[in-house]
Amino acid sequence: MITVVHVIGTLELGGAQMMLWKLLSRMDRQRFRNVVVCAFEEGPLAEQIRAMGIPVHDLRMRYGDLPPGNVRKLVRMLKLPGASGRFLDLLRRVEPDLIMTWGYHVDILGLLGASMVRSPVIWTVFSSFNPFFGRLFSAMNSVAVRTSGLAAAVVTDSMAGQDWHIQLGYRPKEWHVISMGFDIELFKPDEPARYALRRELDLPPDALIVGLVGRFNPVKGHHTFLQAAGLLGQQQEHVYFVLIGPGITAENAELWSWVEQSGVRDRVYLLGERSDVPHLTAALDIATCSSYGESFPNIVGEAMACAVPCVVTDVGDAARMVADTGLVVPPRDAEAMAEAWQVLIDLGSEGRQDLGRRARARVEAIFSLDQVVHQYEELCERLAALPRGLARRLS
Repeated sequence: MITVVHVIGTLELGGAQMMLWKLLSRMDRQRFRNVVVCAFEEGPLAEQIRAMGIPVHDLRMRYGDLPPGNVRKLVRMLKLPGASGRFLDLLRRVEPDLIMTWGYHVDILGLLGASMVRSPVIWTVFSSFNPFFGRLFSAMNSVAVRTSGLAAAVVTDSMAGQDWHIQLGYRPKEWHVISMGFDIELFKPDEPARYALRRELDLPPDALIVGLVGRFNPVKGHHTFLQAAGLLGQQQEHVYFVLIGPGITAENAELWSWVEQSGVRDRVYLLGERSDVPHLTAALDIATCSSYGESFPNIVGEAMACAVPCVVTDVGDAARMVADTGLVVPPRDAEAMAEAWQVLIDLGSEGRQDLGRRARARVEAIFSLDQVVHQYEELCERLAALPRGLARRLS
């Protein structure tokens, strides 16, 4: 039995959090004992993880408790009472064979804890270039760059992410690109879902819907999407646009101003945060990723698994994901996006269905969750078998 301690900032909904949840749900319970540690706060995924029989510990630290650039201060904190001291006590009780960190905020914390209990540590870095990363990210990465050689391995979800971190100066002992995995039984073609969504929106059964799933965040490119909707809407009177995700409501003043400026306000539907995303995704005719800062966009793989053809911006590994099953456009180019949508519309229903079938086959062959979990399990088994003396001390 291999004991793995997973250290993460929070269990709020997010890409790293969802990948951790999916990994824990599929790891072999006969071979792995998993423990989760939240540095700052738990979040909604905590109870779902506990429901699997996996313990979740909450250190209730503050962001200021992890001082970027001040490793010595953090080492002292680990040896004192309080949240940081509780982390070290927990590690000594659990005796992990391996520590995995999920996010930049906790990489150094995990590395220091691992050094004190002589465990190898794996960092996961699920990002590539993002124009909105600020000073805190830069400060954290200045430390991560200098200490990355102490990590047994760094896992990233995309080739773009690996390349970007190498440019930043990361030099781990091993790099591993393990893509996000997709549950092909959850995300799958669903013809009844098509009609259900159109009934909900009071649209004709054959209405053509272009959609975007994603929380409201500048990097997600909702403005570009709505500009493109306006351009396409001038040529196509019977195309509708559906946006789904946290913050995607008419009460969002900034977003609503973009809707009004688009010129197709009556054909834009803001559905907000929903629990039935697999069904909503399967109900689309064309899925879209309009981001201009991503590593491995989950929404693209989920749409592909639902056999929905995609138009994606050329960010991260999005182009590698869709390959010849979708279309790729430059980021922040509303005209190119509208033209790509038009190409898929011109293919007709049968043409789009053919692309969708090929997209799902690609997910099944390369990006299925079972394959991804197997890659993580193999990596954990191999690194957990390293001699404990190889875990170097920072203190």
